[in-house]
Amino acid sequence: MNVLDRVKRIIANYMRLPEAELTARTRLQDIGVQSIDILELAFALEKEFGVDLPFNLSDGDPNWFATVGDIADTIQSVMAESRSTPPA
Repeated sequence: MNVLDRVKRIIANYMRLPEAELTARTRLQDIGVQSIDILELAFALEKEFGVDLPFNLSDGDPNWFATVGDIADTIQSVMAESRSTPPA
């Protein structure tokens, strides 16, 4: 299962939606995701992928979570960065 599919599964389960309804272009706002949902989803995604996601809800409208695909892209970037960064 690729990153996008895993992200879709987590979001679909959390929002109680059929996974088939989600695509990379699905806007979280369009499926009813609220600020508190973003926080919960971020925790679930960090746990699933073992990463720390770069976002701050106080920034207003962080770009990384506009769409399902944005989240998957950010996770892939964070994972790639962590693989290329030598341990301290």
